[in-house]
Amino acid sequence: MAEAVHYETRPEDRIPILQKLVYGLGAFVNNTLAAAIGGMIIVLNLGFGMNPILVGWLGALPRLTDALTDPLMGYISDNTRSRWGRRRPYIFVGAIAAGVIFALLWQLPVGKTESWYFYYFLAGSFVFFLAYTVYATPWVALGYELTPDYHERTRLMGVQNFIGNLAYLVSPYFLAIMYSEYLFDNVADGAAGLGLIIGVIAISVGVLPAIFLRERFKPKTDDEAAAANEDSGSQEDLQPASELEALRAFAGADADYYMSSWGAAEPTSGDTTTASPRFSVNWSAMILSIPWLAYRRMWRTLLVYVLAASACVYAVDAAATSILAGGEQSTLVALAVKIGSVALYLVPPVTLGLIGNRLYLSHALETVRGASAGRALNRGMVAKLAARGGTLARNVPAIENFFTGFATALRFSPFRKLCIATFLVFNGFIMIAAFQSYVIIYYVFGGDKSQGATFAGHSGLLQGLVGLVVIAFVTWLATKIGKRRAFFVSTGISILGYALKWFCYSPDNPWFVLFPAPLMAFALAGLFTLMPSMVADVVDMDELNTNERREGMYGSIFWWVVKLGQSVALIAGGILLNITGFDVELGGNQTEQAITLMRLFDAFIPCAASLIAIWAVASFSITEERAHEVREELEARRGAAKAAPA
Repeated sequence: MAEAVHYETRPEDRIPILQKLVYGLGAFVNNTLAAAIGGMIIVLNLGFGMNPILVGWLGALPRLTDALTDPLMGYISDNTRSRWGRRRPYIFVGAIAAGVIFALLWQLPVGKTESWYFYYFLAGSFVFFLAYTVYATPWVALGYELTPDYHERTRLMGVQNFIGNLAYLVSPYFLAIMYSEYLFDNVADGAAGLGLIIGVIAISVGVLPAIFLRERFKPKTDDEAAAANEDSGSQEDLQPASELEALRAFAGADADYYMSSWGAAEPTSGDTTTASPRFSVNWSAMILSIPWLAYRRMWRTLLVYVLAASACVYAVDAAATSILAGGEQSTLVALAVKIGSVALYLVPPVTLGLIGNRLYLSHALETVRGASAGRALNRGMVAKLAARGGTLARNVPAIENFFTGFATALRFSPFRKLCIATFLVFNGFIMIAAFQSYVIIYYVFGGDKSQGATFAGHSGLLQGLVGLVVIAFVTWLATKIGKRRAFFVSTGISILGYALKWFCYSPDNPWFVLFPAPLMAFALAGLFTLMPSMVADVVDMDELNTNERREGMYGSIFWWVVKLGQSVALIAGGILLNITGFDVELGGNQTEQAITLMRLFDAFIPCAASLIAIWAVASFSITEERAHEVREELEARRGAAKAAPA
């Protein structure tokens, strides 16, 4: 798609450099916490002897709750009314809470059992990520609304990514800091001390965006919202109504989507239902299975689903344990069992996503026909069905609006493409960020943790320094050739860097470890400069389509995808490490198979993920010209938003 049209940034759309820097400090806190929780967790294996798979689950399980808490926090922020704005109160409180909890999380006593460490860290991680969500979600949303200009958004995200990347200059040394004999007596003291330092930084720096930045948009007042939602008036009389009209009233705010998925034609007087369900995937049912069933008041189906899902998990665990309990298994058999187990765990939610619309149609028809009790439907019955509704939210508008906004975001094709690309690029990077430490320590340095950790730090430092230059380059490039094409360039260069690791990570030339780092820097430097700017454009397009601004909702889902990518990477890293046959007790005497598989996974899995990400973004449709048209239409309809006075 052509990106030929170019518009200059208006003076009033430019963000003062001080405000850009303050917003960027939020990125520094965000990245420091993310890098620390992902990079320090390896000490549970290397320092406390925890099984790598358990370490992977510790990184993943708390992030799974973000599927609900992130969008919920986004919705709460979008609809908050306070004298301090929609975002700033949460940024302030969230920074303090996240910093305190992070520091406490790493106060690990020596000599406890593996189970004790697992459950302590699991419980603490759940609380930490909740506080992290309270901070990060409103901070992200604030950035989307600071300017309406296509290019100024990229410049803002370039500045925040530049400052955020400063965290990556230090984070590669976290492992070396914890192991330092000059600073700490043991690795447990190292984790506790480093956690305290990071917590203090998160609090002192994280509150600054809440103090110094101002918001451009205000939510509708109660009177405005009531006026916008006011119907033309109800007519509870005896005029005849069709079954399809009743179904539409029952489905409520999501009627257009469900009527389409049910294959239901527009009603005409006297019609009985002609609904003919089509094959369709209900993403809300698949991702939020139990909440979706409860929200749709499908209680019997909910009971069956919980029982079936529990039976599935029990059967899979029992079968996997039985297969693997009979002595040593080949690598292929163990791999097949693990992959099969993960796939089978997904059977219940995937199945519900595939048949959810059909189940809801059956539930709707049963309710509609029960309401009529064999009599001919009339307008009064339809009005009562509309008042009752097919969701828990009929009498709780806030809940209905939350689910409607969540579903709208998931169904918006340009946004889905950005999420897919972000998941793949970030997932590939984070997986090798932890995994490559094993390659450097146990292949390049033959098990020398001190030397390996130091060189891993050198590589990360170089990558971080080059990333700062890459951010400036990608920001400039996007204003010349468009955001989509700039993403192709930056991601393509990173693929070359990943592939070079196969050739450059060698025990014969340890310093060659540094050669791929500058090219790999293009991955996250390009991703987090371009993607947030593109999401801001998506928010405008969504407002044009729905008359609602959902910065918080879109930002929360986008960053949940980032967190999900980190969770999947941690789980996959642990599983892949076990598949290779790596044994920490062997030190530098790992098997040849283990070394070869570690190197293959480290170099080429992120290459494949990045190639798929490029394919996903290839059809992204919001160009500079289209973004300008959307802005003109929005400002003609609602006027230009201006920042509140400081």
